[in-house]
Amino acid sequence: MKFQSILILFFLATIMTSCTVSESLQLKGYDNFKVSNIMSDPKINADITLHNPNKIGATIREMEIALSVDNKEIGVIGFSDKVRIKKKSDFVLPIEFNTSLNQLGGVLSFGLTSFISDKEIPVGLTGSITVQKFIFFRKTFEFNYTDELNVKKIKG
Repeated sequence: MKFQSILILFFLATIMTSCTVSESLQLKGYDNFKVSNIMSDPKINADITLHNPNKIGATIREMEIALSVDNKEIGVIGFSDKVRIKKKSDFVLPIEFNTSLNQLGGVLSFGLTSFISDKEIPVGLTGSITVQKFIFFRKTFEFNYTDELNVKKIKG
């Protein structure tokens, strides 16, 4: 009887660990970068593309993202909507950063210089994503993504 109990516990432990998200979601990039309401209540919108490399689907429970341009933080978003992600797939998540004229002020001169010289601006997304499978399998992953943005491709 004791051997059967140990065997059952081992079997359950094996099944439970196979139901967890083991690999971090990968931030693959962004698209549709748009700045609006620059003079009153500035907002920055973008669609970020994430990839789930895991063999199981899961749910994004929480996400916090900081946006920086030329190494200056210009917005932070806390995201608590539940988003279902399929196994081994890419998905697009629309995000909106609220910012201020003060935060954008330091970046505007760099953006104007970049626009004139056709130079690209360094853009960074850093933060964390908490992923959950079932009720009790929850894991938080950190990410740091950098890229270059052509100012002429920003929609306004």
